[in-house]
Amino acid sequence: MDKKIISGIGAAIAIIVVILVITPNIGVDTTESNVTETNYTPLSPIDREKIGLVINSSTPPETISDLQQVYVRGAESGVGRTNIYVLWSSFEPEPEQYNWDYLDVVMSFLQKNNMKGTLFFSVVNGDVFGPFPDWMGKPGIGQTLEVRTIKAIDTILSRYNNTETLIDTIIIGGEIDGHFRKNPTIIMNYEVFFDNVSGNIQAKFPNVKFGNTISLNNVIDRAEDELVSQLIMGDFVGFSYKPTDIINEISRTPENARADLDKILQLVPNKKLGMFEISWSTSDFVMGNVMDQKKFITSSLEFLKENQERFEFFTWYRLYDKVAGTCTSELIEEISGSGFTSNSFTIERLDEYSCNSGLIDVNNNPKPGWIEFQKQIQP
Repeated sequence: MDKKIISGIGAAIAIIVVILVITPNIGVDTTESNVTETNYTPLSPIDREKIGLVINSSTPPETISDLQQVYVRGAESGVGRTNIYVLWSSFEPEPEQYNWDYLDVVMSFLQKNNMKGTLFFSVVNGDVFGPFPDWMGKPGIGQTLEVRTIKAIDTILSRYNNTETLIDTIIIGGEIDGHFRKNPTIIMNYEVFFDNVSGNIQAKFPNVKFGNTISLNNVIDRAEDELVSQLIMGDFVGFSYKPTDIINEISRTPENARADLDKILQLVPNKKLGMFEISWSTSDFVMGNVMDQKKFITSSLEFLKENQERFEFFTWYRLYDKVAGTCTSELIEEISGSGFTSNSFTIERLDEYSCNSGLIDVNNNPKPGWIEFQKQIQP
């Protein structure tokens, strides 16, 4: 990565605030005397690179130094990587006019903290195709979109992977089961598109691996083994996981959730895997609590230790809680109405779940899960 990039990131703080801002919430008593000791087997340094954490801040950062401290705290846990989220509509608002503010800051911190990144470049985002810049209109899966996707990703990698591999994995389709469940007839077209994009990029950047993600809890609840088999493509198959039901309330025990992770090995028996986002909310509004989160951290990392040769990465979502009402994606369209005609009930619970999935609360109090997370991954 060009050293000049690091020196020019002061103006980017306002952009980063949008991604990382968090406001106060309820504190959690996590003194050492209240935390149960857990037996664990530390991962070796090479396996450390597989452990990730989505890093976000607790308050709006006012300076680069403030933001750096957030990354330092995340890195000090022992993780070796994080996720980098890029919406094409924000990155390239005009043709070949790129917005580097967010990426320059994040990539400089990865470099300083000796971390790798999994880039999510949104072509498919759950139910949403895109979102794409306005100037692109509504492209379909085809050669025009293929060429533009290759150009955009190549531009990013040429800026940050020119001297070292900071971005080692790329996801261009997130929770693609949501999109192709409704549009199964275009799966083959997407696979051709995906293979052409990844093949062209890897010809120039052979150390970068490509994949998509699937919602593990959704395909388990719907018994969609056959759909998953149609979506296996790329260098790895990524997953996201929440222990929730269709209305976004926690419906599993930590033991049930551990069994769900075993299902991954059955769904994808012969390809590398990735856990892009795995979480457990502590909000009692959605039936969560801090001790169940801690238990699931223990069991999920034990699962990784037992199967780490199968995984490219395994990333926990996320470092800090956020205030309620700030965690629902603007890409989710609220449907008004009464009863089952409205999705406001489900969106409210999704927001509560996501905002309270952090390992540290918004008053900067570590939850028992944060202490357990560090114990499990530090050598």
